Amino acid sequence: MTSQKEQKDFVENNQNITPPQAFIDQDKKDDGVSKRQKIFKNVCSVLFIVFIVGVIAITAYNDFFGDNAGREKATFEEIMQILGKNWWCLLIAVFFLFVSFFWKGLKNVVMCKALTGKSYVKLSMETAVLGTYYNNVTPLAVGGQPFEIYHLSKHGVRGGAAASIPIASFFLNQLTFVILAIIALTMFNTNVLNSQAMIPESYAPTLCLLTIIGCICFIGMPSMIVLFSVMPKIGSKLVYWVVKLGAKLRILKDPNKTLRSTIKNIVHNSHCLKKLGSTPIAFLLIVLLSFLENFCLSLIPFFVLKTFGFYIEGLTFFQEYIVIAIIAYMLLASVSFVPTPGNSGVVDGGFYLLFSGSLVSGLAFPAMMVWRLCSFYGTLIVGFILATHINNRDARRLKANKSIIEAEGEFNEDVDIPDYINIPTIEIAPQNTNKAK
Repeated sequence: MTSQKEQKDFVENNQNITPPQAFIDQDKKDDGVSKRQKIFKNVCSVLFIVFIVGVIAITAYNDFFGDNAGREKATFEEIMQILGKNWWCLLIAVFFLFVSFFWKGLKNVVMCKALTGKSYVKLSMETAVLGTYYNNVTPLAVGGQPFEIYHLSKHGVRGGAAASIPIASFFLNQLTFVILAIIALTMFNTNVLNSQAMIPESYAPTLCLLTIIGCICFIGMPSMIVLFSVMPKIGSKLVYWVVKLGAKLRILKDPNKTLRSTIKNIVHNSHCLKKLGSTPIAFLLIVLLSFLENFCLSLIPFFVLKTFGFYIEGLTFFQEYIVIAIIAYMLLASVSFVPTPGNSGVVDGGFYLLFSGSLVSGLAFPAMMVWRLCSFYGTLIVGFILATHINNRDARRLKANKSIIEAEGEFNEDVDIPDYINIPTIEIAPQNTNKAK
C-alpha cells in the first residue's frame, strides 16, 4: 500500500497532464514538426479522404446502376418490405457494438483487480470505450494504448499497472483474434458448409493469401512478448537486428534509445503477463473475455446482413452465422495491415465484393454502410461523446479544487531490464554532408 505522501504527490503531479490528441489534430498541435512533414501529412490526409470517397462512390454506383452480374433487382416496395420485416436484426447489431465495449471493459476490471487489488469498474468501462475510439482514429490502431495508459494514470491507477493493463489487453485481443482467423481460414479451405460458394471463385486464393499475411503481421508483437518471456536473450537479439536494420535504412533518429526503450517495454509487458499468469482464474477469465470481445466482430456483420435480407437456402440460422463468421474473420484479418484508420476504404470495398452476391441489387451498398456505421463510425460517435463528457467532468472538478484522481490500492512499479540481457551499442555511420560540386 502506498503512503499518503506518495498518493498526494501523485495527485498533484498528474492534475495538469495533457491527453494524447487524435491524429487529425496533430498538424495544428505539433510546433516542432517541419514544414515538409506537415505538407506530407496534409497530402496523406487528402489522399485518404479521396480514396474513401472513391470507394464509396464506386460501390454505390455499381450496386444501384451496374449490371450486378445477374443479381436479382428488387423494386423499392420490395426493398422496404425486406427492411420492415428484419428491422429487429439492426437493433441487435447495434446492441452487440455496446456488448463489445462491455467485454473489453470487464477485461480491464479483472486486470485492475489482479494487478492493483481494486476493480475500478467505472474507470475500466470508460477506458474501454475511449481506447477503442482512439484506436479507430489513428492509422494501424496505434493511438488507443497510449491514451488508455494516460486515462488510467490520470484517474488513479499508478506505475506499471497503468501501462501493463492496456498492453496486456491489446496482446490478448490480438492473440485471440488471430486464433479465430486461423480457425476461419481452416474452415474455409475445407469448405465447411460450402463456405467457398459465398464468394466469387476468383477471389478465394487472394483472400486466403491476404488472411495469412494479416495474421502474421497481427501476431508480430504478441509473438515477440512470448519469445521474450521464454527466451529473453534470443528475443533481445532479434529486437537488436530489427532496430539495427532501421538504423541502416536511416528511418530511426536515435536507434540506441529506440532499442533500449523497445526492450524495456517488451520486458515490462512480459512481466505483466507473467504476473497475470500467476493468478490462473483471472488469466483464464481475461482470455475468455478477449474471445467474447472478438466474437462480437462477427455478430455485427451477420445481423446487418440479415437486416438486408441475407439468407442461404438449405441452412439454418446458426449455420448461416457460421458461414458469415468465416468470411468476416478472414476479411478483417486480410486488411489488418492496411495503414488507414479503421482499415477504411479497403475493408469497405472488401465487404461489398464478398457479400454483395448474396443480396438483391440496391441493398449491398446500404448493408456495407450500415455495417461500417455499427462497427466503426459508431465507436467514433460513442467515443467522442464520452471523451467530451469526461473532459467537461474533470474540468468541473478541477475548477472546484477537487481531485480527479482516486489514489488508492497497491500499485506495481516499472520493470528494469534484467542484467543478463546484454544490449549492444548500434554503431551509427556518419552522414555524408559533402555536397556534389
